[in-house]
Amino acid sequence: MKKILVIDDEKSVRLMLGGMLKKLGFETEAAENAERAFALWRQQHFDAVFCDLRLPDKNGIEVVRELRAQGFDGALLVITAYGTIETAVQAIQAGADDFLTKPLSGPEQLQTVLNKALERRKLLRRVQAEKYRDGVPEFIGVDPLSRNLLEKIKVVAQVDTTVLLTGETGTGKEVVARLLHAFSQRRDEPFLAVNCAALTESLLESQLFGHEKGAFTGAQQSYPGLLRLADGGTLFLDEIGELPLSLQAKLLRVLQERVVMPVGGVKEIRIDVRLVAATNRDLAQEVAAGRFRADLYYRLNVVQLTIPPLRERKGDILPLLQHFCARQAAKLGKPKPEFDEELEARALAYSWPGNVRELANVAERSMLFWDGRQETFDLDLPVLPETGESEVNLYRLERKAIERALVLAGGNRKKAAALLGISLRTLYYKMQNYCIK
Repeated sequence: MKKILVIDDEKSVRLMLGGMLKKLGFETEAAENAERAFALWRQQHFDAVFCDLRLPDKNGIEVVRELRAQGFDGALLVITAYGTIETAVQAIQAGADDFLTKPLSGPEQLQTVLNKALERRKLLRRVQAEKYRDGVPEFIGVDPLSRNLLEKIKVVAQVDTTVLLTGETGTGKEVVARLLHAFSQRRDEPFLAVNCAALTESLLESQLFGHEKGAFTGAQQSYPGLLRLADGGTLFLDEIGELPLSLQAKLLRVLQERVVMPVGGVKEIRIDVRLVAATNRDLAQEVAAGRFRADLYYRLNVVQLTIPPLRERKGDILPLLQHFCARQAAKLGKPKPEFDEELEARALAYSWPGNVRELANVAERSMLFWDGRQETFDLDLPVLPETGESEVNLYRLERKAIERALVLAGGNRKKAAALLGISLRTLYYKMQNYCIK
């Protein structure tokens, strides 16, 4: 149930507005002045505020301006018996969504205006969230394991519960998260994503939970945080196993109570967001080692989907290669390459330890250096240690040989390639694969 704050110095108006709002299905609180209004606002979450233009301790437009400055992103409506075009413009410029004159004609007018303002705020939040979200990716999967996974995604998407995605790095967990959102009832609301390993603890806390103006050095304005920006939609928490213990406790409260407390805030804000988390770690082992909270693990692990590694779904390798090569061809203005039997056999024989992410990188590199002639297209598959001591030794020997050749050539890569008996292009590839600068 949405909650509304009514600010008016006249008791009769507070009772009248409160009564109409309750009949319309809203919960209400009332304040007779600005001081009391701000005290209530700091303690509770409100979806909308009706504020009288003339209050005993502050002008209503000042109240609107201060509420917006302090991070209130709900609907704000100014009401007055002394309306002019000038004051209406001032109220809108200060951050109000609408300007009403007393007396109100009845509940119908109130509901129409309020619904319009609430929808406007929802739209503004969605626009603000747009800069964080990308489009829904296409599902490329013909292997039976992938088709089975897609069917599970469609079923789980309809159940509005927390989902834990597990699997090796690069298997496409974010793609699955986006599909869960796309197939759900939340599809028209924001989908936002954050990598828990990519930010420092303090920055991640601010990014997730938001912060108030002045909460820390540099916080010149309030920020709602991804949990609030994703309200009504889905938030994807990648690499959840990297979340610091202190933030695990805050996230647990979000899951338990559906409320969020911004950094520097004094009141919790109710939210409606679906969480999808992903990890390449064994969270049960992390719990046993004391690095992950058991209660949070159980809250996250309501439904678990495991994404198989690419080596176990070989039927996807060639379609994925064709997809990524075609995408690069469009970007680079080159024709789509044709795969011969030898190239396909090599692609299928390779174990793809980096999974789909590695495959995409291989396709990008191969297309980048291709001259556009079909007879010269080749896959730049890295030489990596796969299994066995002999392969590890070969990996080390080749790396040392390249490093030695570069030293002998005085850093001249063309000369080093000649010493090794390989092309300059091959040398560049191998240096990249072995992380040689």
